[in-house]
Amino acid sequence: MMLGTELEEFTAVDSLGEEIGKIKDVIVDTKGEEWNIKEFMVSKGLLKGEAVFCFEDIKKFDEDEKRIALKDGVDLQDFDEEKLSHKYLSMDAVKDRDVFDSKEEEIGKIYDYVLATSLTPWQVVKILIRPSENRLKGRRIRLDVEKITKIKEVITVKISRDEADKTSSEE
Repeated sequence: MMLGTELEEFTAVDSLGEEIGKIKDVIVDTKGEEWNIKEFMVSKGLLKGEAVFCFEDIKKFDEDEKRIALKDGVDLQDFDEEKLSHKYLSMDAVKDRDVFDSKEEEIGKIYDYVLATSLTPWQVVKILIRPSENRLKGRRIRLDVEKITKIKEVITVKISRDEADKTSSEE
């Protein structure tokens, strides 16, 4: 398991070990109960824009070196935000969004997510929420993605605020 913010410390390299860029984001398929990672977004450097590669393009994931090595012949695609459909979601785009329960009571704001890196393909399995209104100060709510019912300007979940509070843990 790994936090999304930890993945942002990783560098993508080509098959020769040359640096491509820093991991910036993951693009996930949110249809269904499992949120499979479809693409990784890398920042190619100042004023060079972003590019994406598919999960299947990974040759080696080196947690110690914080590097993701790509297979031979991988053709990076320039990132096109308009290409994101209603089916795919940029995890970076949901950070800081408000989360509400089904009764429209605010739970908090998303600040990170948890990746299951032992699965193939990798999946986003939980979102991390910082509670609102100074409730549960110093704690965070860990919510399974299958509890999310709607992703719009705000995120709606199918549990109550009290039930969400029960999933909290120390930060």
